[in-house]
Amino acid sequence: MKVEKTLASFVLVDFNMRTIPEVLEFKQTLELNGMLPNTIRGYLNDLKCKCPDKR
Repeated sequence: MKVEKTLASFVLVDFNMRTIPEVLEFKQTLELNGMLPNTIRGYLNDLKCKCPDKR
């Protein structure tokens, strides 16, 4: 898993470069609540550490 930069924010993708729907929904909630991009990146990095390695 890794955090990828998009044009306006960040997204967490798995090893097949697919987004994880639950994480994407969480990220969108953070954006709607006015979180800054670097804060969102921090949350995603924390989630990355908690997700199991499924290669």
